[in-house]
Amino acid sequence: MTSTSTTSSTSPIMIVGTVSCTGVAAWQSDVAYDGGDEITYGGDLWTVNYWSEADVPDGVSGAWANDGLCA
Repeated sequence: MTSTSTTSSTSPIMIVGTVSCTGVAAWQSDVAYDGGDEITYGGDLWTVNYWSEADVPDGVSGAWANDGLCA
């Protein structure tokens, strides 16, 4: 009997390039965001994946997707 196993790991996705952040508001911890809303945080553009309030964009919640460095 032969046994095989596979291991997979997820790596952070690196965003290459810059995006326009003109007119996009900065993230605020006391604002509730709906899925698809965009904000700026730490010099990057972020899109919220689902309803979120007080989840830091670069945190571990998974609520935010980094769209790239603001131009």
